Amino acid sequence: MSIKKLGLLIFMSLISAQIQANTYLSTGLYHLNGQNNLTDQTPVTSWSLPVSLSTYQNNWQYSVSSSWNTITTEQNEVNQSVNGLGDTFFRVGYEWSQNPSITGAALYKLATGDADKGLSTGADDLGFQLQLYQPIKQKQSVFGHLGYSFNGQVTGTDIQNTVSASIGLGHQLDPNWLVAVSTSYQQSQYQSLDDQVSLETSLSVQISPLTSLGLFAGRDNTQTTTLGLSFSRKL
Repeated sequence: MSIKKLGLLIFMSLISAQIQANTYLSTGLYHLNGQNNLTDQTPVTSWSLPVSLSTYQNNWQYSVSSSWNTITTEQNEVNQSVNGLGDTFFRVGYEWSQNPSITGAALYKLATGDADKGLSTGADDLGFQLQLYQPIKQKQSVFGHLGYSFNGQVTGTDIQNTVSASIGLGHQLDPNWLVAVSTSYQQSQYQSLDDQVSLETSLSVQISPLTSLGLFAGRDNTQTTTLGLSFSRKL
């Protein structure tokens, strides 16, 4: 899952945790054009169809996710495309405090993608995050995270461990409509690529008591653009 979505997805997951039902199945469509940090080649154009299952049990949060990806790179002025299953991500979080909401989380990336195709680095990663969510007015809230990832080393690459951070604001337009804006920093896992500072925005709509729809977009200092659509269903 791209770091470009991380701040907004943290915010949306914390909002979802406030709902009484505990388990959610989510999917969507995600597009990136620019630097994706999965490969040290740039620019990259990718389309992803992610699927995730998330459960909230008392103070504990669990999720597993993966995606089907199509990635296009340009080599010697020739476009080359590959497609296939990406890596699998596992997340376990524990909410220490509710006002403000402070959650510590561990994330493990299992390298299930085909490294020969460029769908994975071929190595597992382990990351840790501290997440914050705090209402500041009746309809406004602030959210953010700090993270560090121990990225699996691959022979012949300049992969390094990485730091990430984000902060954002949410506004409840009405009981069913939520907008958010955030800015995030992501250190590149490749020393040869630039670190990314991005601005993201999202809109979340509660279609029914069981279903929500989300739209999001972002752009960063490397001229990378991200667009996405998400769909979540309460089980």
